Amino acid sequence: DPSAALSAYVIIAEEEIDIKKGSIVNGGVGVMEDGKKAKVKDDSHVYGFVKSDDIDLDDDSSIDTEINAYADITLPAFYAYDVDCDGDDFTVEKDETATISGDIYKKIEVKKGGTLYINSSELYVEDFDVKDDGTVIFQTSSNVIVGKEVKLDKNVTVSSNGNSVTFYSEKKVEIKEGADITANFYSLKEIHVHGKSNSPSTMTGLFIA
Repeated sequence: DPSAALSAYVIIAEEEIDIKKGSIVNGGVGVMEDGKKAKVKDDSHVYGFVKSDDIDLDDDSSIDTEINAYADITLPAFYAYDVDCDGDDFTVEKDETATISGDIYKKIEVKKGGTLYINSSELYVEDFDVKDDGTVIFQTSSNVIVGKEVKLDKNVTVSSNGNSVTFYSEKKVEIKEGADITANFYSLKEIHVHGKSNSPSTMTGLFIA
């Protein structure tokens, strides 16, 4: 049963999953709680399986394989934000490029069209915010531990660059349309991925909420 292995999943949620507005998922989708729903709507496509007690699929969308059962998966450990944040803000200005290698920041912001290279194997930050057309590229394997929210605006690229990269967010993760994400995201609250049929979001990695 391929749905028994954590590695088979792209998106796992304890309560509900909402894949909509032209989102494309390559891999497995699972809802862990009994009686909760997975929705796939608005020209969205799951090239893999959806495992959930309740699957809600509309006529414009598709799922390769539907498995009507809750996903019985053991989740990996969550890295909590346990530092007293006395770090500084770090901002990449519009259309500029910058590199960071420190480990504690208050807020990291990449403005429109900016590019941020990350050389930190462990990064603690209160808020992580990338504006439209921003790019984040990891130059080493990294755990990014976020005390509050991760916000990725339209057409943002996050590239693990072949490294193992995981964002741990205590609050919400918001990913707008046109995103190209290659990294893992683990949120204690929720992950919202937006897409449009003419601007789909492409998610590669493991997304847990």
